Amino acid sequence: MKERGGAIVYDVRASYAVRDTIAKYDGRPLMNRVGHAFFKKRMREENAVFGGEVTGHYYFRDNFYADNGFIPALLILELMSIKGQALHQLLEPLRAKYFISGEINTKVRSMDMVERKLAGLEEMGTRVPGARVYRMDGVSVEAPDWHFNVRASNTEPLLRLNLESHDAGRHGGQAGRSGGVHQGLGAGGWAPGRPAARGPGLGLCYNEVARRHRAPQVMGGLSIVVMLWLPKPARRVRFP
Repeated sequence: MKERGGAIVYDVRASYAVRDTIAKYDGRPLMNRVGHAFFKKRMREENAVFGGEVTGHYYFRDNFYADNGFIPALLILELMSIKGQALHQLLEPLRAKYFISGEINTKVRSMDMVERKLAGLEEMGTRVPGARVYRMDGVSVEAPDWHFNVRASNTEPLLRLNLESHDAGRHGGQAGRSGGVHQGLGAGGWAPGRPAARGPGLGLCYNEVARRHRAPQVMGGLSIVVMLWLPKPARRVRFP
């Protein structure tokens, strides 16, 4: 990383690949709630060099914290040229280790139901051995080898689920013990004190993780590669 010890802000939906790569290159990973206003505020408070959202919004301190997609695109092309590798080759080590679902949306009858469902998820998370449960943005549950976040859409009557496992072969077993999160987000679902939904639930979702990870995760990979080549300033982006 071009600025050792620099702070980098990422959102609650991101793959652990983001956090782990920042730490590997002596950066300071800072998780944040979703939204450009929250990102820009946090970046100014922490003097962060870079911020990236899963939705493809990128903010650079040296570009006045403005959302810019051209800088990451140029950086990724530069890195491909320097390394002599295609994008899928750069991403392959990450795709072999991190199995992420992408965003899975579930409609709810009314946004009035959201808090009840999030409370049910939070209670369920407390029953997972070794899990950390927190409410930075929606509900996040972090177990030793998998994690998920469920948050409400800001614009639609949807609950958005993002989940990830570090071991493709253990998706089903971990999922079954964790309860039916995906199923529980639907119209019936469950609430605090009600048993977790039965059926495929998280198992179905983790199968989806295993299926989806075979396709290039360009957004997630782009976040990682950009972090390795942060510009100071952007005008120094060049091609050999």
